[in-house]
Amino acid sequence: MESISLNALDFKTLEKDIYEASCKSAREIMNEILEKIDQKLADQRDKNRYRHKGKKRTSIRTIMGVVEYDRNIYLDKAVEEPRMTKHIYLLDELLGNSTIGKMSVNLVERAIEHCADESFRKSAKILNTYTSQSISHQAVWNVVQVAGNRMALSEAHRVEKFRLEDSIKGRICPILFEEADGMHISIQKKKGSKKRFANKELKIGIAYEGWEKRHLSSTHYKTVGKLAYAGFMGAADFQKLREMKIGSVYNLDEVGVRVLNGDGAKWISHGLDEENELFQLDPFHIGQAVCRGVRDKKKRSYILGCIKANKVDEALTCLEELKYACGGLKKEVICLEILQSYLKNNRHGLQSYRDRINMASYKPPQGLTYRTLGTMERNVEIFDRRMDGPLSWSIQGANHMAKILAHKISGTLPEALAGIWEASNTRKLERTQEISVKNTKKIKPSRACSNGNGSWKVQQGSFPFKDSSLSPRRKIVHNLLNYRELCDIGFQ
Repeated sequence: MESISLNALDFKTLEKDIYEASCKSAREIMNEILEKIDQKLADQRDKNRYRHKGKKRTSIRTIMGVVEYDRNIYLDKAVEEPRMTKHIYLLDELLGNSTIGKMSVNLVERAIEHCADESFRKSAKILNTYTSQSISHQAVWNVVQVAGNRMALSEAHRVEKFRLEDSIKGRICPILFEEADGMHISIQKKKGSKKRFANKELKIGIAYEGWEKRHLSSTHYKTVGKLAYAGFMGAADFQKLREMKIGSVYNLDEVGVRVLNGDGAKWISHGLDEENELFQLDPFHIGQAVCRGVRDKKKRSYILGCIKANKVDEALTCLEELKYACGGLKKEVICLEILQSYLKNNRHGLQSYRDRINMASYKPPQGLTYRTLGTMERNVEIFDRRMDGPLSWSIQGANHMAKILAHKISGTLPEALAGIWEASNTRKLERTQEISVKNTKKIKPSRACSNGNGSWKVQQGSFPFKDSSLSPRRKIVHNLLNYRELCDIGFQ
């Protein structure tokens, strides 16, 4: 053991030195194990099929640092196509060495987990503190884009292949609660665009079975079975995504009622099935709309009471009376008219789901309770904290981050990250190349400058500045030559 100096010794430095030494030892052990496995594969390989082509040095970024090692490369003779060659690493074939930007699976998972909470720069800084290496924020950004893109492609494939019959093996629950909302994200301007800023709405949806207490003596509740999904898309595509996400977990044929809570946007209730789906206008947005439209606090309470008691006509009548009571002030009349229009357009959703017909017959399963809807704002805040700010996003980059955050809210991020690695090993490092074929036909060189008799025409030049204007300097050159032979000119 190395001698330890007691001078200027503190626990922080000691802890850091021991950790770095442990990581260094772990990297050396991994290097030794990988090279021994590779040598064993070389000894046991089918030599008639795999021709040894030497060794190549490579490296991989891991949670313990950068591990460098040598591995054997082979020419696979079993390729049937005559003009193709295939080089392969048997070590990667055995270990399924899938990476993104030479980052191991574990390091990729850590990077994405940090990026779901922090910026790319801060995530890179956190990774560098405990991985004994230098990872740039651009490398972390690249990892998020690749992983998010694979999640998006996998999700699109599942949406395309999903059929309602596929949900029959899912869970069964009497009532399934769903909520949807949107948030506007600052989008990068296109090159040459004259707009000062642009934003695009990110559509977000969640579904859950009910509520349960956080612990036995708690007065606070949490949602059970939360499932989140998000993306930039139209109403029809969002509806397909919603059906796929929920149908992959629940048996939609056996769900008694699906209660959909929203702020009244048309895309939320698009394609709503009136047989077993109920739309409810979000209580928070009802109160917000009334507060913005009515200045008198007493009238606000009265209107909200009428809406809660399902006396919508009385609430609309009160709003009409307030137009005359305000003295015809344009600003107040406009606010009241906006509120009237909002209540009329969403009249079918003003009544609470609890007061709907036959809803009392649905009893919550043991351990669950049914409460007032309105958890969507809290979930939107998760997206807002990570994606809102002074910086702008590309549509593609924002969509990738939205997929990651949706899995984080659902608690399925580890499973989603495990699914981004293709079953056939994304990075087998097989090299395929075409063999160039030589043209054996002889082509005679052209003799464009020949006169046909084997002799070449002599290129002749004219007398300098013969047909051009004469400047003082050109006169000197002209007088120097002055129709004399070049061999007669003397040079000093």
